[in-house]
Amino acid sequence: MFYRRLSRRASLLLPLLLAACGGEERMDFPTLRYAYLAPIRLNVANIAIEQHFQPSGVAPDVSQLDPAQPADALRAMAEDRLKAFGAAGRALFIIQDASLIRQDDTITGSMRVRLEIYNADNVLAGFAEAVAGEQHKGRVSDLRETLYDLTKTMMDNM
Repeated sequence: MFYRRLSRRASLLLPLLLAACGGEERMDFPTLRYAYLAPIRLNVANIAIEQHFQPSGVAPDVSQLDPAQPADALRAMAEDRLKAFGAAGRALFIIQDASLIRQDDTITGSMRVRLEIYNADNVLAGFAEAVAGEQHKGRVSDLRETLYDLTKTMMDNM
């Protein structure tokens, strides 16, 4: 057998060469946060977040492949923006849908949340709902990037 010894310089460059052969997959997906936006002041003493939607994790669901999973982005938005400024009552932020579904060459994203306000007697005083959706049709060269972009767009619309 013929063995050739690599120079020190070549051995240091080998990991870069191997990484370059791995394709163009994007790795820099910033965490989606919303503290830079104005807070939403609620006249309640505390705020709770509940996630009623659980992604299935099996096809056609692709939510788990998203670097910024939709449910996590919605939770971050609620944590960053909703602020309690009251002496009594409570608010409940409910994540009802945070899905990414892939069927053939179409990826469909859907988000739905509900904010409920309860008075000091724990009676529902009011609520608000928000829905956002986005679709990507066609070839996907980088699935993680496509999912991230869909989630970011839906969050911008939220």
